[in-house]
Amino acid sequence: MADDRAAVREIGVDYAAGMCDRLLGEGVPGLHFYTLNWSRATREIYQRLGLGDRARRGSSAPITA
Repeated sequence: MADDRAAVREIGVDYAAGMCDRLLGEGVPGLHFYTLNWSRATREIYQRLGLGDRARRGSSAPITA
């Protein structure tokens, strides 16, 4: 699997999205991502968490990435 960059990346995005979901579920006031100019994974995490939907519903959790 280490030779399959796409699979490794997918595992990382999935894991990070799960951790972010748990943090938000526990009531953290927001999330901050250091992207180091690699924001694609951050955007995918944002989408998986449905944060765009939260902004439209008026959630108090910050949604900036």
